[in-house]
This record gives sequence, C-alpha cells and structure tokens, in this order.
Amino acid sequence: PGELVIFKSIVDRENPRVEIITSTQYGKTLTISRALLSRVTAYPEDWMVLAPDLKRGQIILKYMIKDIANHTDFATQLVGVNLKEKNLLMRLLIEKSKIKLTFQILDPDKKKDAKNEELLYGSVEVLSVQAKRRNDAITGVMGFGGRNLVMDESALCDDEIEAGVYRMMAGKGNDTCLIKIGNPFFRNHFLTDWKGDEYMKIYIDYLVALAEGRYTGEFLERALVKARSDVLYECRFPRPDAIDSKGWSPLLTEDEVKAAMVKDGVHFGDGGEAERAAAG
Repeated sequence: PGELVIFKSIVDRENPRVEIITSTQYGKTLTISRALLSRVTAYPEDWMVLAPDLKRGQIILKYMIKDIANHTDFATQLVGVNLKEKNLLMRLLIEKSKIKLTFQILDPDKKKDAKNEELLYGSVEVLSVQAKRRNDAITGVMGFGGRNLVMDESALCDDEIEAGVYRMMAGKGNDTCLIKIGNPFFRNHFLTDWKGDEYMKIYIDYLVALAEGRYTGEFLERALVKARSDVLYECRFPRPDAIDSKGWSPLLTEDEVKAAMVKDGVHFGDGGEAERAAAG
C-alpha cells in the first residue's frame, strides 16, 4: 500500500508538491523509477532527477532500463535503441555516463490517422548537485530549468542548494511538480517543508514497512539498537540540540529562540550595573 501511494504521487501528478519520508531500504527508489517510466511513456513531459551525486541518480535510470529490457511496450518507445541489437540495452545498463532516457509518445488524438501521426517525447534526466565547493554546486543547478523535478535524498542537500533547485521552476507557470524524497538526516529545508502546509506528506516508518513485509522482526531487533536508527527506521528528525555533520551543535535551540521572540516584551535586570559598581 505504501509503495502504491508513492507510485501514484508521480503517475497521477495530482499534487504539485510532495515530500516522501520512508525507512531505509523500503524500496522507494525502485518505486520512483517505475512511476517515472510509466509517466513519461504516457505523457509528453520531461522529468529531472536531482541527486547528491551522479552515482545515486543513475540508480533510478538503471532500474528503469531493467524494466525496459523486460517489457517490449516500453522498449519500442525508447529513442536511440535498435531492438534487433539486444546487446544495446545491456550496454545501457553499464554505461556510466548515461544520464538521460528519451521516449517517443504517439499523440492519442491522432492515432486514427496514420498519415498524420505526431510523435511527442517524454524524458527522464539525472543531474548531480554535488560539487567540491558549495558555490560550484549552486552555479551548476542555476544552468538548468525544469517543470517536473524529483529531488532524491533531499535532506543531504543544504538549504542553498535547495533554493537553487526551487529556482529551476521559475517562469514555468503554475503547472510545476516538485517531489522531495529521503531520510530525515538534518534539520534543514526538508524539515521546514515537512512542517509546512505546501507539501503533501507521505510517511512510512519501520512499523509500516514491517506490516508490509519489507522487514522481519528479527532484523529490526538488531537494527533498532544501532546508531542512527531513529533516522533510518523510526524516520524521526534529529533533536534541536543534536550535533550536525560538521560537529556543531546549536547554542540556542529553535524553541528557545521562539520563546525569546515576544512582541513588546518587557526587559528585566539592570544590565550588569550592580556588579560593576560592587567591583569598584
């Protein structure tokens, strides 16, 4: 059931903003790949998958290619592949530089008139937002635009990168779609959007995964006592006072800052005058 909800969020594309949190190894990447394959072979749309690095993004393409190889209907729509040469599909599976798949779509309104058939196109492209320097990553994202975006492992991308990704939809009108996927590793944009009202939320923790048969009870007994099980299995964001990936912890928590933001608050204390006077 959980996989079906994820699948429909892309295939139906009814919600323009979706955030998906699942326990680790639930199967979200495979589900996303099959949803993208189903969508772009039926609708003339371009989808872009943004990932922290190209290797992770290509996992989605590899899943898609495996399904294409096993289903003739998908294979016949794939642009640039001669089905008589079966080894070409296998080459796609191991081609590390492959970052885009394009499909031909027959215009449903012109199917009856074979002479006037109009081929439309749908595609899935992978873009890495990884860079040695943050500014390089932002610049790289700024060179692209897109109407339909899937942001994989979103919590691993910092707020500035996410702002650049969001900018990619500028000028595309209201018909845009952004789907964020990941585990709640950090208290960044991923948490902010989870708390807000803009995004449809899909939440699948280890209890749901266990009920659906993804895990066994024996596995979870060991996994839940290991480090980061709160993030990986319970799907909980880190505490406000948690240490981040660079070893920093906040001097003031979010709750403390909010408590101090009182409109027309009355100050108290003498600002240290008494202590300075006593010291002479």
